[in-house]
Amino acid sequence: MNGGRSGMSRGSVVIRGAALKITVILATLFTAGVHLYLAASSRPIRPPLRSLFLLAALGYLGALTALYAPIAALDAVRWLARLVLLGVTVSSIAAYFVLVGSHFDALSLADKLAEAVLAVSLVLDGVAARDAEGGPRTPVGLSG
Repeated sequence: MNGGRSGMSRGSVVIRGAALKITVILATLFTAGVHLYLAASSRPIRPPLRSLFLLAALGYLGALTALYAPIAALDAVRWLARLVLLGVTVSSIAAYFVLVGSHFDALSLADKLAEAVLAVSLVLDGVAARDAEGGPRTPVGLSG
């Protein structure tokens, strides 16, 4: 039996899981790089924003490390690392529109696209991780 996943072999599930992880890693590294660039660049940016860009980059990299580093001690908090990474991502997208509005240059467009892909990939990766652990299909308290 294939665990209720009709038409899906164990190998294809593993490949999809690996593809999601690679997508999360690449999107995170890209957007962390953009934030580091903005923190260190000579572009005309207000000083408080430079600090926020640096903090965002460190948040991306720290949460990514906690999520996927092969350290057994982190296993219990990987769900939290995923949630923090998602929070940093969504906060970064929201902050852009609050502070900048709808002005897009090539870098900001590429970064917002990477962040959107990252957010969706994190949700899908979280669902896949929950399913792999045999977690509940409904939120606690909603099941009959």
